[in-house]
Amino acid sequence: MFFIRSATEADLPRVQALLKDSWMRTYAQHEGEEKIREVSDEWHSMSRLKAQLNQPRSEFILADDGETIGGMGYALQTDQSIAELKQLHVSPETQGQGVGSDILSELETSFPGVTTLRLDVHPQNASAIAWYAKRGYRKYGEADQCGGEFDLPAVLMEKRLEDWSI
Repeated sequence: MFFIRSATEADLPRVQALLKDSWMRTYAQHEGEEKIREVSDEWHSMSRLKAQLNQPRSEFILADDGETIGGMGYALQTDQSIAELKQLHVSPETQGQGVGSDILSELETSFPGVTTLRLDVHPQNASAIAWYAKRGYRKYGEADQCGGEFDLPAVLMEKRLEDWSI
C-alpha cells in the first residue's frame, strides 16, 4: 500500500531515476531517444530537482510504500488563483493501482485559494490525455514548448478546482 508524503533531498536519486525512465518509455517513440535524453538530462538534473524541492508555494510529493517510490508529483502555484502541475509520473510497475490518482488528488487540494490547476501533455500521449480528461481536465489550448521551455509540442489542459469536491 502506497502513502503520499513530501519528498526529501534523500529521495532525489530515486526520483531522478523514475523520471528518466518514465520519460524515455513514454516519449522516445514520438520524439526519438536522443531528444528525450537531452530534455530529461536538463529537466531531471539533480540541481533542478533540488530547486523544485525548495521552491516556495510548491508541493513535491511521492507515493511510497516504505520500499518503493511508486510515483511522484510536483506542482507550483503561479499566481493567486492558478497552480501548474509540472510533473506527475508513476512507475510502470505501479500503474493501475491508484497511485497517480492519489498523487493528483493530493496536489489538487494543496493550494488554498487556487481555483484552477493547469498542466501540459505531449499530444501523442493519448492515454495521459484521456486519464486527465476522466478526472475533469479539459483542453484549453496547445503550445510548441512543453513546460514553456522545451521544443516539444504540448496539449494544455486545466481543471476548475472550485467545481471539485471530495
